[in-house]
Amino acid sequence: AGAPVCVVFCADVARASVRYRTHGDLFAVQDATIAASYAQLAVTALGLGSVWVGAFDAEQVNSLLPLRPKQRAVAILALGHPAEHPAKTPRRPLEEMTCEV
Repeated sequence: AGAPVCVVFCADVARASVRYRTHGDLFAVQDATIAASYAQLAVTALGLGSVWVGAFDAEQVNSLLPLRPKQRAVAILALGHPAEHPAKTPRRPLEEMTCEV
């Protein structure tokens, strides 16, 4: 609500489709979200906080950015000094999210 910086991560489907053809859409989104995840780690290492914003009006955000065709916003990180330091929330066990093959 008061983050001084918001960073928008965009998928570039045209670029990804050159290499990955029919999987370009999926891989473009994966690339953008991986970049956002690593940005969160970097921000945390600097002692700052971040909030992942995934629920946003994509058309409105896209209209504010100088995007090329087939580029679209997929995630926003709000960055700044945390207003609070809540207790860690319980995490799901790794076994619930993975399987051994």
